[in-house]
This record gives sequence, C-alpha cells and structure tokens, in this order.
Amino acid sequence: MSEELLLFEEVTKIYPSGSSHLTILEDLNFSIAPESSVAIVGKSGSGKSTLLNLAGGLDKPTKGRVLFKGGDIGKMGDRELSHYRNRHIGFVFQSHILLEDFSALENIAIPALIMGESSREAKKRALALLERVDLVDRAHHK
Repeated sequence: MSEELLLFEEVTKIYPSGSSHLTILEDLNFSIAPESSVAIVGKSGSGKSTLLNLAGGLDKPTKGRVLFKGGDIGKMGDRELSHYRNRHIGFVFQSHILLEDFSALENIAIPALIMGESSREAKKRALALLERVDLVDRAHHK
C-alpha cells in the first residue's frame, strides 16, 4: 500500500488556446505524505492554480492521474468528489469569498454543517483546522 496521501503520476494539463493549445503542466510527478504541509510557489502563469484545481478535483488532467489515498480523483463521481472536497481538501482563494456576517470559525464550520455534522462537532473541527494553520487567534474575527 502506498504511503502517499496525494500522488501526481505523469500529469499533463493542456488547455485549448484558439486554434492551438497551451501546455500548463507536463509529465508532473510528485507526492505529498500524510500530515505534511506543502507550499506551492512560483511566478504568475507557472501552473500553481492548475495544480491545485487538479488536486481538488475541480479539473481533470489531460494525461496522467491524481490519486488520493490510492483512489483516482479523476474517476470520482460528483457525490464522491463533494465528499472528498468536504472532508479532505481546503481551498483558500485569492479573492475574499467568506460570508461577511460570520466569523472565520463559522465560515470554516459551514461545509461540515451542510454535510449534517452537529454544530458542536463542526466548530470543534473548524477550531482544529485554525490551530493547524496558526490562526486560532482569528477564530471570532469577522
């Protein structure tokens, strides 16, 4: 059994561009171990957002596979992808898309509440996530 939490195998992503095409990622291979923190850095247009969209199941590779705990993200159905994103992937977008009337803690807890988790458990999990990224002091900030 693989030790990788997330594995990119020979991943290529090509987008159409008029009558041509644009290769953003080509034969990318890398893995992320469980309980690790990873920073994706690079200049504008280097493929960071594309890589994250593939990891989050928001897009599919043109070639290759993205595996989460051995399962191919590209072969997941809508329901399975929703569960994967809700339980295993977090997105922090460049633009502010938090709900203004709610605190940071509440914004983080909302997806768990939608999935039927109790308010107590959702807030407990949200607080743990804030602690993991050293933002617990911002939990009640709106």
